[in-house]
Amino acid sequence: MIEGGAVKRIARCCLAAWIAGSAVLAISAADYPSRPPRLIVPFPPGGSTHLTATILSEELQKVTGQPNPIEVKIGNNSIAAQEELFKAPPDGYTLLVGTVITNSLVPVVHRKKFSFDYDANILPVTRLANFPIMLVTSPSNPASTLKQLVEFHRNSAVPLRNGTDFAGSTSHLASVLLGADHRIRVSQVFINGANGLLDAVSAGKIDTVFLNSSTAGPAVKARLVKPLAVTGDRRLDSFPDVPTMDEAGFGGYAVGMWQGLFARRGTPEQMVRLLFRDVVKAMRADGALNALKKADAAVVLSDSPEQFAAELRIERARWEKALAQAGLVTD
Repeated sequence: MIEGGAVKRIARCCLAAWIAGSAVLAISAADYPSRPPRLIVPFPPGGSTHLTATILSEELQKVTGQPNPIEVKIGNNSIAAQEELFKAPPDGYTLLVGTVITNSLVPVVHRKKFSFDYDANILPVTRLANFPIMLVTSPSNPASTLKQLVEFHRNSAVPLRNGTDFAGSTSHLASVLLGADHRIRVSQVFINGANGLLDAVSAGKIDTVFLNSSTAGPAVKARLVKPLAVTGDRRLDSFPDVPTMDEAGFGGYAVGMWQGLFARRGTPEQMVRLLFRDVVKAMRADGALNALKKADAAVVLSDSPEQFAAELRIERARWEKALAQAGLVTD
């Protein structure tokens, strides 16, 4: 049996340890970042996600004085990158530049492939940018409009060959919904990376692919691919002759490719607030604004980590409903 005096001494020691630990945590949070945080990117260079990560890395270093090395982690429908974040300690020094694909679609379509509880371990910090999506085809395709393309495949036994990185990507789901809405058969051709998809559609190995404007735009200007429509609610300044999906007669596709920043859940709240503050300052800088504008994209920031998390919950619920309506089975 422990005497009363001993109990008091133990309690004092525990309290002192707790105070000391809290003080260390407060100091480390106030000093954040004291070393380079790494940015995990689930897609290779050449696409909007790597571009956004590069812009963030450069501008954030100007704010914090710390470099932000980019680490590309590809595989398993982008889950490999999220596994890398999950394995890291929740200290704010491993971050993920995710997208509508990786952090909105994949947790719905491939939820059973995660080795961990996604919602319990991944923390949304802020939205970063938004890229319009462009639907392109091969220059050799006889269809010059989306309506002509759809009518050809509706009236023939030839399926529309659509290119996609993996099951559950925006190109995959947008094409599936297009086929379901307009009674055309769509077959998916899986090709890794935006550059590989561009090469395939340019060569006529696939009929269509939905790509973000920063990736498809240069190929359109070089006449390597032919644009059919953009999925945003307005035409792009760089491509004023390319109609929106609504204008082309195919409503319901006013979506874009967003990028956002994610941390490990359990990261001290003070660190999350400091990270949010610094990232917002970095992305509001002229360097970030001009670089994204050049890519026909825009800086889009959340008001708070809580707002970003709430938006994601709503968006994922919409995807679940759309998947059910299209008859797609999640795994």
